[in-house]
Amino acid sequence: MEHIENPPSSPALEITTSRQMLAWMAEQHLSLSFTTYQIGKLFFLGLKPNQELSVFERTFNRCMGLCTTDNGLYMSSLYQVWRFENVFAAGEQQDGFDRLYLPQMAYTTGDLDIHDMAVDADGRLLFINTLFGCLATLSETHSFKPPVETPFPQQIGGGRPLPPQRIGHERGPGRLCHRRQRGRCLRRLARAPYQRRHRDRHGQQ
Repeated sequence: MEHIENPPSSPALEITTSRQMLAWMAEQHLSLSFTTYQIGKLFFLGLKPNQELSVFERTFNRCMGLCTTDNGLYMSSLYQVWRFENVFAAGEQQDGFDRLYLPQMAYTTGDLDIHDMAVDADGRLLFINTLFGCLATLSETHSFKPPVETPFPQQIGGGRPLPPQRIGHERGPGRLCHRRQRGRCLRRLARAPYQRRHRDRHGQQ
């Protein structure tokens, strides 16, 4: 008789805490949320009415960045930024839970390798765009955009002028570039007149 082996089952999820963590959460009246990109999970930790640990998780591919808003949170995944909103009214509960976060919007950013995120005083999301090595915010038309027009130094040592020219579209001084070359954002600096040298067709000065 042929023996059929059962496929190995996935290991059970186990979460352990330090001895005083649950007491501290009860004292502070708070819950915790975090992501782990190794297994692609978004976790919510809280306390049940009997003061035992409550664990709720959902799966998102390579979820990393996470921050809160006044009534929800933002989270980054492999190629999207998700916005969750709490749909419970004040004082509303269901099965012992006082928050219900639903995904309301997802921005497709591409694989920007987004890590740290925060919401500024105007409610705008800021995040670290690791792929491009810059601070960025969401865009309605592009993968991302710079949060501000960063001024570029107009002078070098000794007060000599250094006019910059931006690589890419929308040329103009003092603008951040959007085009990537060799894995990074670049600026092309026009040489000052006293630095220019002309070469003939043979490459001689």
